[in-house]
Amino acid sequence: MKYLLSLIFLVGLGVSAQERAKIKDNIAYRKLQKEVAEESIVNLKEGTLLVRLNMRQKEIAYYEKYGNTKGADKTRKRQLKQNMQITKGFSEHFNFCNVLYFAMEDSRFLLEGKIDSVKFYNSSLSVVDSLNLSPENYFIGEFGVVESDTVFYYKGTTPDPGSVNNPEGVSYYGDQKNSLPALIIRNKDFYQLKDPFPYYAGYNPGGNVNKRYANAIRKLNLRLENYYRKIQQAEGQ
Repeated sequence: MKYLLSLIFLVGLGVSAQERAKIKDNIAYRKLQKEVAEESIVNLKEGTLLVRLNMRQKEIAYYEKYGNTKGADKTRKRQLKQNMQITKGFSEHFNFCNVLYFAMEDSRFLLEGKIDSVKFYNSSLSVVDSLNLSPENYFIGEFGVVESDTVFYYKGTTPDPGSVNNPEGVSYYGDQKNSLPALIIRNKDFYQLKDPFPYYAGYNPGGNVNKRYANAIRKLNLRLENYYRKIQQAEGQ
């Protein structure tokens, strides 16, 4: 699994934009991508989704440093309300796998493999023990924006011998998912997962606060369940 994930992201990152785009037509790459997606869904089902929350710790610390208690309290309460809406959404609408929460500021510890240095929280945002967390089998979830992936947007070529910089006339489709606000799933190295893995569900940042996160969480849970069922059925044939 680790090898496959490393390989697929190195393929995506380690070649030129033109070469990456042409990978769309590479059967071997698509097969590898499918294998990664299938292994990832099984591992997620058996593992843990670590949901990254913005605690605004630096902003609060800044207010406190300059004696602005009112500003610190206001920020703390506002962010707590938002994070509680997220944890409530997962508690009520997500049962695909185990879920824990961690602060955005602890992301560096995870990237460095220092899991013991990370504070994990339950749905009530109380610190909990992470003894049951496998250091090799967890994924990252967060509300953010879907990143573009030029691998899938090669359009074609219209040769133009008069062009010095692009004589082949290579063109690309725009990334329709670029900047889409969504609940996103990443691997343990914080790389956004890829199709056919159901790695995101869109949400409206300006929507009703009581439904803003819940709807995306519900949609993502359903997509994960459907994909997992599809994989299980295929293996049983």
